[in-house]
Amino acid sequence: MKRHVILSLCAVMLLSGCTTYTGSGAMTGATFGSVIGSAIGGITGGPRGSDVGTLIGLAGGAVVGGAVGA
Repeated sequence: MKRHVILSLCAVMLLSGCTTYTGSGAMTGATFGSVIGSAIGGITGGPRGSDVGTLIGLAGGAVVGGAVGA
């Protein structure tokens, strides 16, 4: 019984550390891109520009971050 518990804990610890750099890069890029896009869109086009800038920055940042992570 102890052996099964120890093996289960080891497996959980090993597998919980697995992540992809592509996913992490895409998330970081999307967050950073949406903030920068919102700021630039807000300066140039007001509230609607801010919304459009957020969407474009989010998409662009996710693509670039995913490519860098890969």
